[in-house]
Amino acid sequence: LIVVVSGLLLWQKLAPRLTKLEVVVAKDAGTKQVRNSSNMALLVQLPDQSTVILQPKSYLRYQTDSFTFKREVYLTGDAFFDISKNEKSPFVVNTDQLHTTVLGTSFFVHAKPTTVDHQVLVTSGAVRIKKRIDGAKSLSKGPNDIVIKAGEETRTQQNHSLTAVPSLQALHIKEDLGKAFDFQNIPMNKVAETIQRHY
Repeated sequence: LIVVVSGLLLWQKLAPRLTKLEVVVAKDAGTKQVRNSSNMALLVQLPDQSTVILQPKSYLRYQTDSFTFKREVYLTGDAFFDISKNEKSPFVVNTDQLHTTVLGTSFFVHAKPTTVDHQVLVTSGAVRIKKRIDGAKSLSKGPNDIVIKAGEETRTQQNHSLTAVPSLQALHIKEDLGKAFDFQNIPMNKVAETIQRHY
């Protein structure tokens, strides 16, 4: 009886600290899909050593069989990308609204299905962005083909064209990524909260 009661008390004490992390990864005909259905950010490493911090309730898909020569991913939700440089193979992030091309840089993409205008914030390097026409596979031409540099973000104007504007949030993300963390004798749930807040 003492062992059972002690076990229950210990479980009740530790249970609130446990964090449910459910990640669904599916491979189908050379396609890899990663869905973060948890309430924490998830670090995803791509075949080219690029990394993606996939935010909660977000979804990433890419072709595994052709990724070495065609680095292209499809994002639904929010994610921070840190891309390894490869001039022969630009990296492309597709959302329902935007087509973002980079060589080697780090940037954040806001592309939740409920968001009216998707957004890109660049923390280092530069990216080229084209706007999709009504969520279609075709891309717009002309004024919607813009380059966003470090410290800038996209802004959708009233005529639905994109423009680059200075971004305090992009600069804050860069500062946060440069921070080092030293945790000693800190409960794991506090560590997770701190990292989640910064990333």
